[in-house]
Amino acid sequence: MIKFLSCNKFILFLGLIISGCYSNNKKIDKFNFREQVWIYDSKSMPDSIRNFTDNFLIFDSTEVQMNYENIGEYTIKNDTLRIFQTSYIVHQNGKDQKIVREQFLGVIIKMDSTQILIKCLGGYFPIKYKMSIGKFDESKVIRFTNQKCKKKKHVNFDYISIASSYCYGTCPEYNLELNKDGFIKFHCLSYCKKIGYYQGQLTKNDLIKVKDFI
Repeated sequence: MIKFLSCNKFILFLGLIISGCYSNNKKIDKFNFREQVWIYDSKSMPDSIRNFTDNFLIFDSTEVQMNYENIGEYTIKNDTLRIFQTSYIVHQNGKDQKIVREQFLGVIIKMDSTQILIKCLGGYFPIKYKMSIGKFDESKVIRFTNQKCKKKKHVNFDYISIASSYCYGTCPEYNLELNKDGFIKFHCLSYCKKIGYYQGQLTKNDLIKVKDFI
């Protein structure tokens, strides 16, 4: 009798797990997380990347990028995120041998339009910026926040100046200055679409775009 109850409890427990996985999977399918910009929002950060603001993740249809650098292919199945890298070796007989290198395995705790939470099962989640590579925080829970939900930082400046000098080839020689009110001055001496001195005024919306870009 005890064995029978234990077996039933086990089957019930297994059923709850399976149903839970599929229900979460439906939630993931309803929201298109691809092509969104996900900001790395965990507490720890490698020293070599700490000063690089807004480290971000982007999923496309088959691959995932960190700061515009490819970190591997990915699959999501039953709430499990798998990141891996595939390479091929050509043998003498002309046939390609496929080699898959596992990189990261994690359970998606939450994935909606605002946030992604991932708990590590194995491997490491790479944080990449140029030649710097780090790992996720010690809590083993990685948090990404949708860029659309992040509060924009207000950037104030008196003026922005950009200049380029000539070279022995066709480098443009120009000077551009934009002040805080959106008044813009442009002076070009050579190799620009327009040669000469020009002045103009940015619209309010264009000035906001410049501040957002900064």
